[in-house]
Amino acid sequence: MSSPVTGAIPANPSPEVKLIIAWMTALCDGDFDKLATLVTEDFVHYVHPSSLGFPKRNKTEWLQFNKDGFDIFKNFKITVHEIVEGQSAVVVHASSNATTSTGYPYANEYSLFFHLTAETDGSYTIDQLKEFMDSQYAVEFFLAEKKRQEAAGNKVVW
Repeated sequence: MSSPVTGAIPANPSPEVKLIIAWMTALCDGDFDKLATLVTEDFVHYVHPSSLGFPKRNKTEWLQFNKDGFDIFKNFKITVHEIVEGQSAVVVHASSNATTSTGYPYANEYSLFFHLTAETDGSYTIDQLKEFMDSQYAVEFFLAEKKRQEAAGNKVVW
């Protein structure tokens, strides 16, 4: 089975980058239990630009938001375009592709700023994520998709 995460992934990724690849894979797979293990208890998620009006979310809120909204997607895949590592941070430029349950294609572009915590066992967890997306595309897509979902009789919680 091929990975849902492809693209510019280093051949020998650092432990920090392995964590981010595991996070992206769990997101694509809709494995929210796995995602919960990859972030700290005090994890915070921000969506930018702030003009989109998304609130800051803690771990519980972020997991629930994704559970509620992610079920409209089928075959969610991420293509990594670039990964940059810094001290306790990994930045990823990526794009995603999927099909919605109403049959429409979804494709967005992101810059993801992951801030990491080193654990006592030498592993890492994500304590903060700042997510920038193609805001024009996101607004247009989700407004139209909400109408498609409602026309199909599906409950929309976002």
